[in-house]
Amino acid sequence: MLMKSRQSVDGLVKILRLSVVKRRTSALFLAPFLLASITPIYLTYAGSPDAVVGFNEIQYNPVGVAEDGEWVEVFNQMGIRTDMSGWSIKGIGYTFPPGTIIDPGEYLVVYRNPVADQLGPYSGSLDNSGELLELTNQGDRLMDELDFRDSGRWPLESDGSGATLAKRNPSSANKPIENWTYSSQVGGTPGRANFPDTNMDAAPQILINEIPPASETTFWIELINAGAEAVNISGFIVSVAGDPAREYDMPAQSLAAGGVLLLDESVLGFRPADNENLFLYDANKTMVLDGQAQTGRLRGRSGQHDGAWLYPDSPTPGALNVFTFHDEVMGVLQSVNMHIPVHPIRWPNSRFAGCLPLPNLFSFLFRD
Repeated sequence: MLMKSRQSVDGLVKILRLSVVKRRTSALFLAPFLLASITPIYLTYAGSPDAVVGFNEIQYNPVGVAEDGEWVEVFNQMGIRTDMSGWSIKGIGYTFPPGTIIDPGEYLVVYRNPVADQLGPYSGSLDNSGELLELTNQGDRLMDELDFRDSGRWPLESDGSGATLAKRNPSSANKPIENWTYSSQVGGTPGRANFPDTNMDAAPQILINEIPPASETTFWIELINAGAEAVNISGFIVSVAGDPAREYDMPAQSLAAGGVLLLDESVLGFRPADNENLFLYDANKTMVLDGQAQTGRLRGRSGQHDGAWLYPDSPTPGALNVFTFHDEVMGVLQSVNMHIPVHPIRWPNSRFAGCLPLPNLFSFLFRD
């Protein structure tokens, strides 16, 4: 009787152990999905900025070699007057002087090379490839921060064309990157709203469409009219890095809707070096229409993917770009991605500051 009881107990222990192992395995497998379905917990931590006054527009790489045209603009997002005496912008080495007051909804601009009645100068300089700027109050508390770059999803058009890095909405947060774009005007709008004229005519949809690799024997660039109507492109300018010595003014002509225009090195009179930026301006050079970098690979715009820059199968100068996509792989990833919850995760541990959503597998495709 005792032996049978002992055997029963041993059997029960084995069953329990097996159950624990299975549950652990299931838990490990389901953990990402369970975490993603947790209701978001919105927490702050000591290092998060108090966005009372925030960065709004940056001229970090003016046209030309000299950097004297740099400036940084901040905006008062609150409905109260704010005394910024003793506040600092870390990254450029500037401290606001006593008596600096910013009214609600107003702007302050700090210039590297100021003239009379302008704030500045600052001791440092803005890195042309991007950097971290921190706005701190007189008690060294972080009020705002901006960690910008000149690559990735950041707008290349603000890197040396004369356009600025500009926030779309001055009252929005600095993240995500999509809250920023490049100014509609060359030179930006220091001390004023970034996009003041909501009724202004939309920029013509003349865009850079294809660029060969830097190793190409003869350089060429292809433009496209992505709009629905023909556009008079007389006087439009193609430029390398905004350099007046390397510009091409287009003769009188019109580009039909959906039409492409090929310009080769013999017509342009120049070619960009590897990693140099190409800019397309309107006829008066008051607006940057588009910008792309010369790289070591053939790249082109894909109409199938909202104009994203991808890698064509082969060069098609003067004709529409051709891409081969592996739809069977995309379909699998899309299907997987559709079944993963996308709720943001707000980690209770403040070390993991901010929101860490599960990866969007589909978005990993075709990134440059």
